[in-house]
Amino acid sequence: MAPGPQSRVRLILTGWAVALCGLAGLTVWGNVVLARYGAHVRDRRPETHIALAVEAAEKGDFRGALDHWRDARDRAPKRPDVHKVLGDFQFELTHYELALRAYKEALECGSTSPGVRLNALWCLVQLERYQEALAFGRLCMQEGMTDPDLYRRMGEACFRGEMFVEAIPLYEKALEGYPNNLYLMEHLQQAYARAGQRKRAKGMAARIAALENSLGMVKGGAT
Repeated sequence: MAPGPQSRVRLILTGWAVALCGLAGLTVWGNVVLARYGAHVRDRRPETHIALAVEAAEKGDFRGALDHWRDARDRAPKRPDVHKVLGDFQFELTHYELALRAYKEALECGSTSPGVRLNALWCLVQLERYQEALAFGRLCMQEGMTDPDLYRRMGEACFRGEMFVEAIPLYEKALEGYPNNLYLMEHLQQAYARAGQRKRAKGMAARIAALENSLGMVKGGAT
């Protein structure tokens, strides 16, 4: 006996329901596969491990940071930011020799970061390699760097290395960027004096006194 119209409708609806369930199942399965693939791709990206390394370092977990850094390096050994991150970790820990090594690696890989150059220069200063610091700073200037912090660090290298004549123009350039920095002003005054430029040293001493009086007035007004 042939099925009636209502039976045929039920069969059609049942077929549709089965098909829709199957399609829904395939959609869920596809989403799961895509999610897993996306996680796999993210896990392979060096940026993922760089971010995890920075996050771990910010929490004080330097061992975990180094583990993530190694994962980033294994995936992209020639990326300059990978080596910059290691340099920043070591710099923060005051491991200046290790930091310098990492920054040099970043530069060899083509880093254009001003921070890499500034920190590498400061590592040389901290390692008392003053002539190297000055020479490296001059290379940065030839590249077009005009950051007053570059002049400050170069000036510090000269001052600590007792190259007072060389320190003067560098401290003066730095002071243009940090016009009320007492540390710079006092070191520039000392550099003038040590270089035999007594008149300029006296003028800087007066400028320092004026700034200190001004700061004292501000403090007095606030209390």
